[in-house]
Formats: sequence, C-alpha cells, structure tokens
Amino acid sequence: SLVNVAASASGDEVSHVTAKASSVPCTSSMVSETTTTNHKSYGPGSVVTMTASIHNTSTRTCSVAIGATSPSFIVDNSSGVEVWSNCGGVGEFHACALYLMLETLQPGGTYTKTATWGQRSGAVATRVPTGVYKLTVHFDVATGQASTQFNLTALTPPRIIHVTEADSGRTYSLARG
Repeated sequence: SLVNVAASASGDEVSHVTAKASSVPCTSSMVSETTTTNHKSYGPGSVVTMTASIHNTSTRTCSVAIGATSPSFIVDNSSGVEVWSNCGGVGEFHACALYLMLETLQPGGTYTKTATWGQRSGAVATRVPTGVYKLTVHFDVATGQASTQFNLTALTPPRIIHVTEADSGRTYSLARG
C-alpha cells in the first residue's frame, strides 16, 4: 500500500511524502505513547532532556510517520500556557524541517525520540520562572497523548564527583548531604 503524508511548517507551504508501506498504518488502538524526562527537578543552567516513545501493542506490524513535528514536544507552565515546543515557543517560532519518514514497528516494538530544552522561552530567550512544568508529547498517528511533570528550581543540583586513586593529592570540599 502507498501512504501519502502532508506536513506544514509555516504559511501555505506544504510538503507531501509518498512512500511504499511494508505494513498497515498504525492506528490509535494499536499503539501507546509514553514520555519521560531524565530528571524530575532541574536547577538553573540544566538542560531538560525529554523522551517520547510509541509502542506497538498489537500483534501486527504497522508503520507510523515520524518527522520534525511527530512526535510533538510541548512544555506548559503551571497555568497551562505553552512556553516551549520543538517548533518554537512563546515569541520564538521557527520553521520545522519538512520531512516525514515511515517507521515500521514490529509487534511489541518501540520507537523513541529525544529532544532537549534549555529552560528558555520568549523572543529574547530568558529562563522561565521556577515552578512545576508539564511535558506533553503526541505522535500524529495516535488520538491520545502522553504527559509528565517536572520542576524547575532556583537551586543548582548537586554535582557528583567520582574520586579514584588517580586523584591522589587533590583536595575536595564536600557539603553535608
């Protein structure tokens, strides 16, 4: 079967991709979406690493369109206002690349994509306020979405230093805790 997918980055420009699918298109009933962040709390200057996954829960091989906007990564503040997405955020829109590719998911197979965010938003790209934020991801094939929460704090997270015999003679100051 042939799959024709359209994606729009900005304005009226539309890119069409036609590809031969080796399997049926995935449907919402065949897949589940999940999302995670690499930590639950981030201090100033820390990069938030976000992961989106789509898992084939069916017994059939299926294909899903993957590209710059699928999955979408959206970060909202505690008021529900979008502060960042993988195609821009408040005051910082940038066109996403116009590409989609078919990813074949075997039964029980998973596709994972990672994105990063430097805690900045706006036309002048300043750090967003501390607080609770919500990451929501959505793959174009699924009707649902997955989300998780994380915190941005004013505290710098503790640094882990691994000391070995090769560090003999060096001095380290350790804070309680």
